[in-house]
Amino acid sequence: MQADNVIEAWLEVDLAVPGRTQADALRDLSEDLIADGVWSGPASDGRLSEWRRGLRTPPPEALRYMARVAAGRVLREAGLDTADDYAMDAVAAALTPPPRQR
Repeated sequence: MQADNVIEAWLEVDLAVPGRTQADALRDLSEDLIADGVWSGPASDGRLSEWRRGLRTPPPEALRYMARVAAGRVLREAGLDTADDYAMDAVAAALTPPPRQR
């Protein structure tokens, strides 16, 4: 993995799956965050572009989602188990800011 940041790492991992597109990655991110009650609508290509260029910072919940995906690949490449969801969540939480207080 050669990504410079968690956003690029997440995209690199997601798009490494044959047939996956940026739209697929954004849809999965949006669905997960909508299900968690964090967002009310889908993430757009424009918003992703702002995140990638540093014009906006993704919400902590989006960063955590991205970190979990990226960390999973790093661990798998090292031959480590990624089946423990609690452990994967803990790794992602340790790498990202806390969720927003509402």
